[in-house]
This record gives sequence, structure tokens and C-alpha cells, in this order.
Amino acid sequence: MLKQLVTLGLAASAAVAFGVTAYAQEAQYSDIDTYINNYPISAYGVDGKMAVVAEDLRDYGFDVVWDEAARALHITRNSSVMQLTRKDVYKPNYPSGTFFSDIYQSDIKVDYNGTQLQSYALNGYTLIPINDFAAIAGREEWLGDIRAYKVWIDDGLSSCEYTPLTKRCVNLWYNKQATMPGIDMWVDVNSDGVYENLKLNSTEKNNWGEIGAELAVGLARSGDFLKVTEAAYSIDAVYLMDIIPNDGAKEVAVFSMCWSDDPLLVILRCNGSTVKAMDFHLWSSRRDEYEKNPYYWIGYVEAYPFTLHDDGSFTLQTQTDSMGMWNVYTTYKINSEGNIVLVPQDYYEVIPSTWGYGIDDYGYYPVKQTVTGRGLNLYEGEYIKPIYDDNKNNIYIRKNNGEEGWFRMGEGYDSTLINISPMFMMAG
Repeated sequence: MLKQLVTLGLAASAAVAFGVTAYAQEAQYSDIDTYINNYPISAYGVDGKMAVVAEDLRDYGFDVVWDEAARALHITRNSSVMQLTRKDVYKPNYPSGTFFSDIYQSDIKVDYNGTQLQSYALNGYTLIPINDFAAIAGREEWLGDIRAYKVWIDDGLSSCEYTPLTKRCVNLWYNKQATMPGIDMWVDVNSDGVYENLKLNSTEKNNWGEIGAELAVGLARSGDFLKVTEAAYSIDAVYLMDIIPNDGAKEVAVFSMCWSDDPLLVILRCNGSTVKAMDFHLWSSRRDEYEKNPYYWIGYVEAYPFTLHDDGSFTLQTQTDSMGMWNVYTTYKINSEGNIVLVPQDYYEVIPSTWGYGIDDYGYYPVKQTVTGRGLNLYEGEYIKPIYDDNKNNIYIRKNNGEEGWFRMGEGYDSTLINISPMFMMAG
């Protein structure tokens, strides 16, 4: 799935208040590839089983409907859907068994055609064991030699050829504001069968903690690519990627923490003979023009995952360009000039927050003050959840009663929103 769900942390008191037991279990990354009719689906290890996000089944020929009155999630087969489309699913960047998220028992009932399924609350989404689902929706197949678990739906739903999941994006380092050890490895950067020595090292530049960093591939060197960030204090994450397969190059993405705790991204292209930081060619709302920079300020995001797509584009978590400080999924591509440009969208999916003032375990915030005349009306005592953002100061909100619509935030800093809901407290 496109969504890169991040670690959920809930206080026990809040968990009990919203119908979730205080006892947390773990969802873990797994090396088991999971499929429905050979179409890969993102899955996680839970208590010895593979679990999927129930809402993801909408992309695999099923209807998933929320029943507010019954506090139930109903899953049924959509018989009008017979042809599926392959989704971008890759092997996780973390070893099998690595902690993914806390999950909680929930009072929400999940069923398939009336048969109840075990479920867990995951930050506004619902995990279900795919093994239990397969037992009533189709049939299952375990292929131990290739570490693949397959669900087969035999009612005419399309199938495709089996393809093992691959890693096009490898996490080399991920530890916020910690000292990165030197990276020293051998990589075939231009796919010619010859491996080059890739080294990434950081060095202290002064006695107040600023660092520089250089990437070397074979005899080619980048020079200090952090000097353009003005003041870098740590390297938080490093990824080795193949953004465009078979283009004769690999990319190294470096997230560094800079002044005012602002994370910046630099992507260096390595083709065996040169190592060069790529330019982001993006619109600047401050200057009302396009700017070229070898670094990109991604805003106050909680995590740095990459999702690479088959068409050569990639998706990141970034802070919305609207006045809100919530995070959205934003997609980019490399254009014909070798610059990184935004792929425009009508709206951007809001990333479920793992923290926030007053947020409950389903991602809803309380409304403290009635506000009307901005599109969707908000009333004191309701609960609201951000779903989409248009990066132009409009946000699509869903209420806990099922009502939803666009809400206009206004231009610039809007102090009238601050006391409406904790969702807007970080806006500015």
C-alpha cells in the first residue's frame, strides 16, 4: 500500500477511554511475501500470523464498509470487480521480526460475510490476520522454500504471474540525531557487473557540532554535500535506491537534521564515474517562482520512508504547503533534465499522526468550538479526522458520524483556528 504507517504510541488511559484495551501487542516486519491471486499486498507479522490492513482489501476486489451505529467493519466480495491491478509492494527495509508498531485489541467488530474476524487497532486503521480471512474467503497456500504466503480467490478474480518481492530501496542508516558510523560497501552502481566501493563519511567541522559529509564511489567524490544546508548537526537516515531501474545509476538519499530541527534531504546520483547531488526544481510560494536547490526541506515529518514506483516516481512524507503542519504523502519524479520535480495532485493523503493534542486511537481529534461558513461545518463535541489536503489551505475532514467534506483554513496564519480543535494547534 502507498501508506507507510509509522509507529503508534498510546497512553493506557487514552486507550481505555476509546474502546481499546491498554494491552499492546506488536506488529513486526516480516520476510514473508504475501499475495492475493499472486498480487502482492503489504503484510506484517502478528502473533505468528501474517496480518494485512483491512482497508487495503478495497484494492483486491472487496468492499470494506464502516458501520458507525454498530461500530463494525463489514468486508464483502465485490463481484463487479474481476480484474486487479498490481500494486507497488516491496520487501521491507528492516530485518524480519523488527518492531513495526504497537497494536491494540479494539471494540470494533470486523466480519467477512457475517463471520467475525480477529482485529487490531492500528492508528486509525484495522489489521486482520490474512490466514483467518483466507479460511472463509478462499483458500491459502504456504510455499516455505520461497517464503511466500498466498491467498487464492477462485470466483473469476484475475490472477497474475508470481513475482518475488524485491528491494529497490535499502535502508543503510536510520537513527535520528545520532552519530552515523561510516558506510563502506560494494555496489554495482551502473549494473555493468562490476562492483564499486561506496563510502559515506561525516566529519565535525567546528566545536559547536556542525558536520560535513562526503560520498565516494570508486574514484569519484561528491565533496562536502552538506555545506549547502548551512548548518547540519546529524545524519538521520541514508538510503541506497534504484529510482529508475536500468538507467545505469543508483541514488543515495541522505536526510540530515539542520538548524531549527529542520530535516533536509539530499539525493546524490552515482553512475560509476561521477557522484553529484541532484537538483530539486520546485515551486517556492515564498518567492513566487521555481527554485533549483540540491537540498529539499521536507518539514517536520515523523519518519523518512521512501516508496519507489515502477514509473520512476517516488513518494515521501513531507509537511503540507497549507498552513497546517500535518504531514502528507507527496510524489516526485526525475525529469528529462535530471532534476527532481513534483508530480502535481489534486489532493494529498494526510498521514495518520502518531502523536498529537487530544488525538484518539483512531486518528480523530475533538472539536472544542463550533465553526461554520468554511465548507464543512464543525460543531463542538464532534470528532474530526484529516483525510486529504490540497496544499492550498483546504483540508478534507471526516467526522466520527460519517459526515465528511472540505474545510477552508484561510490564507496564511489563521489564529481563529487555534482553539477550534487540537488538530490546528500546530498550524502556523
